[in-house]
Amino acid sequence: MLDSIYPGNLPAGADAYLAYPDGAWPTAAAVKAKFPGKHVLVLSVFARDVSEGYDREPLDVDVTELAAAIKRSMAAGIWRPVCYASAANMTACMAALRQAAIPLNAVRLLTAHYGAGQHICGPHTCGLVVLDMDGTQWRDNAPGVGGSLVDESVLLDDFFGAQPAPVRSPTIPVPVEEPDMIIFNVDQKSVPPGAPWPGTFLLAADATLHHITSPADLASYQAAGLKEETFSFAEYLARGGVPGVPVRVP
Repeated sequence: MLDSIYPGNLPAGADAYLAYPDGAWPTAAAVKAKFPGKHVLVLSVFARDVSEGYDREPLDVDVTELAAAIKRSMAAGIWRPVCYASAANMTACMAALRQAAIPLNAVRLLTAHYGAGQHICGPHTCGLVVLDMDGTQWRDNAPGVGGSLVDESVLLDDFFGAQPAPVRSPTIPVPVEEPDMIIFNVDQKSVPPGAPWPGTFLLAADATLHHITSPADLASYQAAGLKEETFSFAEYLARGGVPGVPVRVP
């Protein structure tokens, strides 16, 4: 996916393009006209707008506005609205969404991370985020028209697919440098009849829950000496758990 504040610099041949409907550089109309039939991801820089997604950068959508903007877009029927932020800011964005009870598999997470080569941010690539992202803008020097330079992102194959959200692996390297993390077991006896058992999680130092889906990962955390505790289903919900919502796996 390519983008530029100057639509004329965008070359043909990309799988998709990114554009803005508002702000200082409203490029969406021009990009859609230039590339009919192509996917054009439209991100707003204003939280007040209902949009396909939001640009969480300085002077654009603030993290305190993000969750409300996402909820408005979801209520308008937009499929998995996009949260775009630098890799360094994405953790705060995810925390804001969780606090607002927005499941992370109900949105698409798009990071910006330059200087690490072509990759999609995740715990097993750059390591700057604890979940695998849906895409990453990885360079700002892709070749454009007439010798210009444009931004380029790499996306998951299903980024534009209107289908049930994929589950995503939140596998995290054993956090031996953060001893406050614990293994969070949900007591099966406390789960109400008819509700699925959520499973076992890593309770991170920032109070977020990360589903442990692999027995090998669980064994590695146990071998690292992480403390294990059992919590009720009510405590799981109080900490941001969402019953019946799958956690992302590969």
